[in-house]
Parts: sequence; C-alpha cells; structure tokens
Amino acid sequence: MNRAISVSVSALLFAACATAEPPPQLPFGLSSGDVATGFIMAVESCTQAAETGRTIGQLSSYRIIPDTTRGAARAPKPGSKAWAPSLGMGVVEIEEGPGECDVSAYGAVVENTLNVVAAGLREKGYALQPAQPAPPKSFFHDLTTKTANGRTVKVILMGNEPSGAAGASPFSTLMAHVMVAAP
Repeated sequence: MNRAISVSVSALLFAACATAEPPPQLPFGLSSGDVATGFIMAVESCTQAAETGRTIGQLSSYRIIPDTTRGAARAPKPGSKAWAPSLGMGVVEIEEGPGECDVSAYGAVVENTLNVVAAGLREKGYALQPAQPAPPKSFFHDLTTKTANGRTVKVILMGNEPSGAAGASPFSTLMAHVMVAAP
C-alpha cells in the first residue's frame, strides 16, 4: 500500500513539474543574483557621483563601464551617456545626464534588491520619505539626503515583480532615479 501511494505521489509530482513553466532565461548567462548585484553597483555609482558633484566617468571605477552594447532603439537621450555595470551588462542599464542618473534592470528579485539598496542609502544618511501604499507586486522607496557641500540628492527606487497576465513581461523590472538639486 505504501509503495502504491509513493508511486502515485511521484507520478503527480512529475506531472506537476512537466506542466509548470520554467523561469525565463536571462541573456548572457546572467543569474537573478548577478542582475541584483549589478543594479546595486549601478545605483551606488549614481549616488556617489551625485553626492560628490562628479560624473560616473570621473569616479574611475572599474565596476561601471561605458555601455557599448545598446543599439539605436535603446540609445540614451541627447546629452546623456550610457553606462553599465561590469556584472549585468546588457540587462542593467545606466543613463547619466545633467543632474540625474537613471538605472533600469530586469530579472532580479525586486523587493529584496530594492530593500538592500534602501538600507545602504539609509546607512549613508538618506532619510526614507513617506510614500503611498504600492499596488500588489510593486515596491517603492523615496529617499533624500543633504550632502556636506549642501547638495540635496534624491533617490527614487521602484520595481514590479513579474506579472502572470497574458502579454505581460515574464521578468521583474527595477528602476532607480537619482537627481540632484543644486546648493
């Protein structure tokens, strides 16, 4: 009797696994963890540039490099420069323009990744601003700090877990917007 139950349970598990959709594959052999790490590095670089009044190119970081993989369809807006973290290139994109820096990515676990970024910013003195409740599977953080040189830096983090709706992206999306208000 136990053997029959064991075989039946095994058959049900096999059937469930055979019909379950595998998670979508990220390009370039990247894992969800690689994308999360690249996103975190990108936001750190954007905030460091904003806090110090420099550009990402002036930071001399080997972790953030010019993004040469973008085609014309994803070219940065005029006056902006395309960057990418060395880990996550092709999935994590940075667009740096005068007084602002945008980071976008897909495929990482949203809530955990944004919480790591927000915690790191709070350790540096950023204050979490009150926010409206986010819709299901959506996450939002609004953080602001005043630097030693009087610059106000604001970071908005947002993201969505993948949607199961037909036609929707099977990937999560993460975004960060870093902006500077002059002293």
